[in-house]
Amino acid sequence: RYEDPRFEDDLNTRELAASTVVDLRAGWRINDEAEVYLAADNLFDEDVETGQSFGLTNYGAPRLISVGVTYRR
Repeated sequence: RYEDPRFEDDLNTRELAASTVVDLRAGWRINDEAEVYLAADNLFDEDVETGQSFGLTNYGAPRLISVGVTYRR
């Protein structure tokens, strides 16, 4: 996903940088009720600005790799 530069405040004085983030997910069905998955959020570990205050910049979550099981009834 891509986000253009945007403003963090109502007065449009604190601009946040543009960012591109890639998320991936692959799942393998075990049976009719269960699936195993592998997911990667922010795959390339991009710094995504989420806010600014008092001269400090806040950033979104770093890369996250997860493995899990989904069970549906």
